[in-house]
Amino acid sequence: MYFTFHIKRTILLLLSALFGLLNAHAQGSAAEEANVPDLAFEEFQLPGEATGNSVQSIVQDPLGFLWFGSQSGLHRYDGKNFITYNSDPINQNTLNSDYIEGILIDRKGIMWLTHWGGGGLTAYDPGLEEFTRYNHDPEDPESILPGETGAIVEDAEGFIWVGGRQGLSRLDPATGKFKRYSHDPDDPTSLSDNEIGMLYVDTTGTLWVSTGMPWSLNGRGGLNRFDSETDSFERYLHDPNDPTTLTNNKVRTLYEDSKGNFWVGTAGDGLHRFDQDNKTFTHYPYDPEHPDRPSMPFVEGTDLETAVPWSHISSIFEDNKGRLWIAAVYSGLNVYDPGLGITRHYEAREGEDELGSNFVWKIYQSDDGTIWVSTGGEGKMVYKVKENRFRFPFFHFEELEDPQMVTRGIIKDSTGAIWMAQSRPSPNSQPHRSKVWKINEGGTRPSLVRLNPDLSSSELSSFLGSISLDKSGNIWAGTFDGYRVGDLEEKNFENFVPDVGAPDDLPWVAPVLQSSTGAIWIPYWGRGLIRYEPENKTFEVFEYDPEDPRSISGVQIWALYEDSNGDIWAGGGSFTPSSDTPLFLDRYDPETNTFEPFLTTILPYGITSHITEDDNGNLWFSDGNFGLYKLNPATRDLKKFTSSNSSLPGTRISSIIQYPGGNIWIATDYELVELDPVNETFSIYDELHGIVPVTGTLTGHMSWDGDLLFARWEGYHAFNPGELLGEIKSNLPDLRITGFKLLDDSMYGSVTGQSEQVLEEPIWKTELIELDNTQNTFAFSVACFDFYQPGANTIQFMLEGYDRGWRSDIRNGDTPFYVNIAPGTYTFRLRGANGLGVWNTEGISMDIIVNPPWWKTWWAYTMYLIVFIGGVYGIHKIQRRRLILQERARSQQKELEQAREIEKAYEQLKATQEQLILSEKMASLGELTAGIAHEIQNPLNFVNNFSEVSSELVDEMNEELDKGDIPEAKAIAGDLKQNLEKINHHGRRADSIVKGMLQHSRGSEGKKEPTDLNALADEYLRLAYHGLRAKDKTFNATMETDFDEKLPKVRVVPQDIGRVLLNLLTNAFYAVNEKNKSAPESYVPTVRVASRKTPKGVEIEVSDNGNGMPKKVLDKIFQPFFTTKPAGQGTGLGLSMSYDIVKKAHDGELKVASREGDGTSFTVILPMPDKTKTPKKQSR
Repeated sequence: MYFTFHIKRTILLLLSALFGLLNAHAQGSAAEEANVPDLAFEEFQLPGEATGNSVQSIVQDPLGFLWFGSQSGLHRYDGKNFITYNSDPINQNTLNSDYIEGILIDRKGIMWLTHWGGGGLTAYDPGLEEFTRYNHDPEDPESILPGETGAIVEDAEGFIWVGGRQGLSRLDPATGKFKRYSHDPDDPTSLSDNEIGMLYVDTTGTLWVSTGMPWSLNGRGGLNRFDSETDSFERYLHDPNDPTTLTNNKVRTLYEDSKGNFWVGTAGDGLHRFDQDNKTFTHYPYDPEHPDRPSMPFVEGTDLETAVPWSHISSIFEDNKGRLWIAAVYSGLNVYDPGLGITRHYEAREGEDELGSNFVWKIYQSDDGTIWVSTGGEGKMVYKVKENRFRFPFFHFEELEDPQMVTRGIIKDSTGAIWMAQSRPSPNSQPHRSKVWKINEGGTRPSLVRLNPDLSSSELSSFLGSISLDKSGNIWAGTFDGYRVGDLEEKNFENFVPDVGAPDDLPWVAPVLQSSTGAIWIPYWGRGLIRYEPENKTFEVFEYDPEDPRSISGVQIWALYEDSNGDIWAGGGSFTPSSDTPLFLDRYDPETNTFEPFLTTILPYGITSHITEDDNGNLWFSDGNFGLYKLNPATRDLKKFTSSNSSLPGTRISSIIQYPGGNIWIATDYELVELDPVNETFSIYDELHGIVPVTGTLTGHMSWDGDLLFARWEGYHAFNPGELLGEIKSNLPDLRITGFKLLDDSMYGSVTGQSEQVLEEPIWKTELIELDNTQNTFAFSVACFDFYQPGANTIQFMLEGYDRGWRSDIRNGDTPFYVNIAPGTYTFRLRGANGLGVWNTEGISMDIIVNPPWWKTWWAYTMYLIVFIGGVYGIHKIQRRRLILQERARSQQKELEQAREIEKAYEQLKATQEQLILSEKMASLGELTAGIAHEIQNPLNFVNNFSEVSSELVDEMNEELDKGDIPEAKAIAGDLKQNLEKINHHGRRADSIVKGMLQHSRGSEGKKEPTDLNALADEYLRLAYHGLRAKDKTFNATMETDFDEKLPKVRVVPQDIGRVLLNLLTNAFYAVNEKNKSAPESYVPTVRVASRKTPKGVEIEVSDNGNGMPKKVLDKIFQPFFTTKPAGQGTGLGLSMSYDIVKKAHDGELKVASREGDGTSFTVILPMPDKTKTPKKQSR
């Protein structure tokens, strides 16, 4: 009982500390998103107090910087910091005036600024940081018109058009000259009015000019279309008798949307759509009864009859969602959504995130999708529009709002129903409370599941620690009393306790795992692990044994996982140090039925609470105490992630799920974290994204339909990551390197001053920076041009070749200085994420070369080498001259001795050479030995026989002489004489054979002589045959000859050609002999020698019907030392020497043809001299 009580108490403490880290295989739920809140307006403070925040124009340049034209200067914003440019009367390289009305960035990247206060025009080159002023000159008719300037545009031909209160000026940037256009009352093709409101170039390249000052109640104004061919204007004016004309001549803004609608905004109730084909206007009047229709905005309760007369539409803009933003002076803002057919009105109200002024001036959307609103009047301010670009759907149920309950698990069954398990850890003196809720698919209310049919209440008095789903669709709810196992119909829930002899009240609260083999793995609290086979209802227990390193490594198992290879992983541990509860992660080995530990040297305590696997086979698991780990099972490499070395939040982890084919999702108390396991980046989603915070359990699982579910006390999040985040993740944050600086130097964001020594172009156009050795301490300015939540942007950088990993220690947009960088080539890389958690992992990069000092350059080392070689050579020359002088006196006496020694060495060398030549010839002669021995054996036998007979006859003759029988002795002497003649005959025969052998071995001296090649070939054919038969008595082969009887004698070196023929014939007999060893009885080894005369000369062909040679052997057959014979049976020099003899010594050819399995043919081609040609004399 004490053991059971101790175990229960330990479990309660651990579960309270984990806040319900236990979970089963979770599922998701497809659901509709919650209603998106209305737009919020966040105040955006610029430098310069009220006038600095009175912004007349906003634009974003190609690099990504936002530029704000205000009444107190030009502001540049990079998402973190501002740079303000102001006018200086004594410095021409500044603005013309601080009051900036309009901003234009032309096709070349030049920024053009108009000035309402002070007039004139300013051109700014951001690459050179140079300002050029254009002012009115009364003496120059080609200067800009006088007075205020406001509207500005670039036309299709590259001309810059500037509109003010005195008319229109067109600048030719190439010449710097202006052409003026003004209103002429007598010319209907001139401008309809001199007060220009807006300039606009439509998609056809047509220039439109709006005129009329709303604050001037004079009725002048109108819309003008410029005809570039006639250099004149076509007017569009209000006609009270024609409803298809403008309703007011005070035209202030023009805009062509993505659908080709051309919108015109005027004073009064002045929203129009212009049909350019029919030249008619459609008016969209304000209707208080139908405020959802598109129109000019009006403050609620406005009486159009008494409305402010100079109220007018100041800006029309279409955002990237196709919504039309209509701003008005003194009337607020309308946002028309043509897809929904709804218009929303915004006006000044008190409170946070409200529009502070009805004087709405400009609308602009930056590339990241952020919408900016500038206002004027008394509440001058710039607003950043905040709208929920996406929120994680949350399903709230009041029934689940029990602050004493902790959610222990959430699953989704095959019917689409959601199951959630809750329990309350209670003091030992009070009973436990546990519940299981079920929300049917499409249901609006959860219902309690009765896990114990014998009890009247749906609540359990036992602690409930987990809820799981097996492959058969059964629900497993883990309690102190056992697992409640039931079907999806909420019937037949039975209590299941593994039959392993455990104590009656042992807790069974951890989630179970059913593997792909069908076995169910059950944590055995305080013991180890159980494998249950449902088919035969058998149990196998794996207990922790501290003496057995192959047993499971702990008694408290918190996590089970089956990886892609079918391997089972078990992890667990304890929050408190204990010898039997260390932090552990084991892999089950089915072959040995043991466990392999993977965490042996990390921590003496901790809990492996959740496990998953990425697509590359790495395991990711959480430790309830210390963070997140990545394990490579193949290499056992382990990497740790915490809030100190990554962007992982510091709150504890309570769930890890790998989304198939995608990223890993991590649940914490306050956030959802999306982990990219390849780039090891973290995207954080919190309350701003709709995540419901809770200081307790957040369990989660992935359902069969691809949804992710994460539970909270009062409900759950359910979403499909691909559907929810697909569009968001397609818009990557824009990362840029905006500056470069050296130590004690200014920022090199552009080419000015000292930066010309480093940067040939602006930093944003630079791909490579080359520095000398004194410029090896430098830093970068970086920016993430995502303005929606700039404070939540993440930027990481790395100097590849120097930094060991990614860094994020950026202050005020600057990296720390890299100090004393060694000479070499480096790459500065930048990556980052925006406030929505979208990472740009590819990022951008820039190469950096730090050159060594001149004395360490390659040309310096080359010079050192040349000097060294020159010095060595000079010393050598001097030393040599000195030695020569010292030895000159003795050299004369030694010269004769040295000459004798040289002569002696020469004689020895010559003798050695002759021996080598003789050895080479004797090697060839060795091939003839057996054949010659066979040829010389017969005469030797005759000599021996007749010698023996002659010796007997001498004895007989001596006997007859002793007897005195002279006639008989003479008869014997006659026989003896005949024998001696025969001995002499056969001796001469042997002598001729020996002479032939000597002639073969004698040095040929390279002299050619007419030779009968038929006879030579026939002789060597017999010698080669008998030579092989002498070595192998069983060998036999058929020899065939086909000699051309008319073959002329050819001038050759007979000894050399003989060696060639002997080599070819020996190889041929060897080939047929080898094939004969394995060939059928019908095989007849045959070697054939043929000769013929051809136009090229004389050919001798040696062929056999042996095994032949493959192509790869033929390619190397004439290479020295190449042989196909077994080791010790060939030197590989025969064919090489033969080729040289034929090719080099006789200017002939040696060809080979072979078919594998059919035989080989070698052809010797010797040229015949052309008797009709006389040799040419060589000219000297």
